[in-house]
This record gives sequence, C-alpha cells and structure tokens, in this order.
Amino acid sequence: MKKIAVLVRKAGLSAAHLLGFLLGHLLYVFQRNRYRVAHLNINLAFPGESARAVHQLTRATIYETGKLLAETVLFWLSPKHIADEFITSVHGGELVEQARHAGKGIVLICPHLGNWELLNFYASRLQHFVSYKPSSSRLLDAWLRSRRVRFGAIAAPLSTQGLKALRKALPEGGVALILPDQAPLAGQGRVQAPFFGIPAWTGTLVPRLLADNVVAIFAFARRLPDGQGFAIELVAPPDQAIYSKDLEQAAAALNKGIEKCVLMCPEQYLWEYKRYKNTAYPKLYNRSRPLY
Repeated sequence: MKKIAVLVRKAGLSAAHLLGFLLGHLLYVFQRNRYRVAHLNINLAFPGESARAVHQLTRATIYETGKLLAETVLFWLSPKHIADEFITSVHGGELVEQARHAGKGIVLICPHLGNWELLNFYASRLQHFVSYKPSSSRLLDAWLRSRRVRFGAIAAPLSTQGLKALRKALPEGGVALILPDQAPLAGQGRVQAPFFGIPAWTGTLVPRLLADNVVAIFAFARRLPDGQGFAIELVAPPDQAIYSKDLEQAAAALNKGIEKCVLMCPEQYLWEYKRYKNTAYPKLYNRSRPLY
C-alpha cells in the first residue's frame, strides 16, 4: 500500500505540475495585469536586481501559481493516505514539539508561500484552528470549509465569534493557522510596517493572539522539484519583537519573519497580491504606470 501511495503521489504531482505549467503559461500570456503586479512588487522588494533577474523571477512566480492551482485541486480530492505522501520531510518540527511539551499554544504563521492548503493538511495533525474569510457564496463557502476541515481542522471564521474561540483555545494549548500577509481594510486592525523595506499595511491579528503561553512559529509547505513532494518548513521568529505589546513593533517583526521565509524560495511566493496598495505608492498598481 505504501509503494502504491508513493507512485500515486509522484504520478499525481507530475500530472498536476504539467497542467500547472500550462495554466501558468496561460496566466502569463493572457493575464498581463497579474504579471504586472508581481513585477512591480518584486522590483520594489529586490532593488539591487537587474531588469533581467526581475523578469525571470516574475515569470517563474506566475508559473508556480499555475502549479499551486492544479495541485490544490489534487489535494482537495485525495484521500488521507495519499495526501500523507505529498509531505516528504518536515524541517524544524522540534519547535512544535517543544511548545506542545510545554503546554503552550501555537500560532502557525503561514505566508502565501508554497502551498498553504497542504500546510493546512499538515497542521490538521495538531487538531488546529484554521482562520478564513467566509465567501460571499454560501455553496462555495460550505465546500471550501469541508475541504479544509475534513482531516481534523476546526474552521474559525474571521468574525467576532471565530476570534473569541481562538483567544480562548490558544492559551490552553491550542493551535491556530493564520495567513498574515494580506493588506487588511481600514477598520480591520492594521498598522503600517516595512515589508522588504517598503511600508505595507499589516494586520494586527497575529500580535494580538500572541498572549501569555502562546508562541509564534512561521510555517509553509515548500514545493520540491520533479514531483518529489513538499517539505514542511517550520521557522522560529527572527525578531522577538513579534511578542511586543507595541503593535507597530510587532508588525515589523512579523514582516521580518515573512521575509525570511520568502527568501527561502522567492519564486513560490504570491507576488501577484497588491501588497503595497494605498501606502507610500498610492498609484503603484495603476495600469498606466511604466514597469520601470
């Protein structure tokens, strides 16, 4: 059974990545604004890189997005014994073991890097809470919830009720998975903090959840080449100011941790997201703006 599962994983991922490559090519050719946003973000984040290097990284991240789309469908449809095979290694697992042994709660900080749906599957082994923004479509929302909780996760919507459940469970040794790198709207709890040296609106949810007896661990599922699977990367915060009561200091430390993860595989980050909107460059994503 083990050998069959491994063969299914290799064949499934190879097929998904071939389809993902084709999807990525279509995104690159026909969704030029996606390329444009990613190019602008990468150019700001890596100011010392040449125009050629920025273009190559931008194109690579579009193709990785295609793989993400294809393999996520594969994960959602796979039974547990096959899904287990997608994870071929775990780096930094001792961080989770130490926290659990000490009876501490854990906030797994999951940037939009690699494949976060597979990271959700890994975290389900810890019977974690997964935060999410409910969809406007009730049918789509119900289906997405079913995919994310089918292996043991507990859905925690970003609502008053969901946050109340998180704040209660975490100090008692609970585990929560939070995606921290979207730009929150006004009134949702945000401060400006540098992200790759550029001011970016940063949510304050993670710092607010890091109460006494709760630790932060950065986490992502890194895509390996040639259909070899994924490595789960668990990373300690590089800046202990993430635990600061000063939300601006904590947000800056949060972004440092995200940066550290992104630099491990920058082509797998979702650079297409408008991370710097409404900050120091209010017209950054204007389509009339030249790339250089």
